[in-house]
Amino acid sequence: MAQRGPAWLLECLSLTDHATYRFEGGDEMPALATRLLCAPQFSRTALYQPIESLVGDEAEFAVAARDLPFLAALRERFRGRIIHAGISAWTKSVAAPAGTS
Repeated sequence: MAQRGPAWLLECLSLTDHATYRFEGGDEMPALATRLLCAPQFSRTALYQPIESLVGDEAEFAVAARDLPFLAALRERFRGRIIHAGISAWTKSVAAPAGTS
């Protein structure tokens, strides 16, 4: 996790991933991200999908998204994903304010 202005950018380097996760928050962000990454069976889906879309095979994620305090806190601070579509596009998106990339 790295801070860039008011944004916090999260990369999960130990997993095959195709996105950088952007949050806004204060000094609480590293501790919240640590709780997320230490959670058993961590699901990125529970982090960024709207609760109402967590149905069917993903319904169990809705319970976690709603009832785990650290996950609910991260979801409140979540501002979007930056898809890894080449270094130039990624760099431009990271530099842009949230919601404009």
